[in-house]
Amino acid sequence: MKKLIIFFILLFYSNSFYSQLNYNNLIKIANAKIENIEMFMMDNFGMKKIEDTSNGVSIDKKFISIYGNIEDTIAISISNDGKHNQNILSVVLGKNIEISSFKSQLIQNGFFYKGEFNYGNTYIGDSFVIIINHLNDSINYKITVIPKSYRD
Repeated sequence: MKKLIIFFILLFYSNSFYSQLNYNNLIKIANAKIENIEMFMMDNFGMKKIEDTSNGVSIDKKFISIYGNIEDTIAISISNDGKHNQNILSVVLGKNIEISSFKSQLIQNGFFYKGEFNYGNTYIGDSFVIIINHLNDSINYKITVIPKSYRD
């Protein structure tokens, strides 16, 4: 019985990524091997693939996780041009997903706030550029994670 309770606690915390956005989880996804991305997303975050428009050279897959209702949804698009080891992420958050702690996590992990531009609030780190856009009232935010290696 004790082992069963521990299992459910671990299962809850492994899927709690989506109740609050977490910087470390996004970086894990950005660094995941693209060949195993479907299994990685399901095993680590319980996300289901909903679209695959990959063309043999570049990878473009979309994943979704719904906990409760549409306001608790997180959708992640993962792209890779086939030339890089890291992935570009586009993350769309339902309106119940909190973003302020994510912004604090960026600063705590060495990112600096570059400012607000036409495309959103920009944070620069050693390996990634992260852009946060407020979209509208029904879709809270869109976060774009771009590895700096894509500048080359």
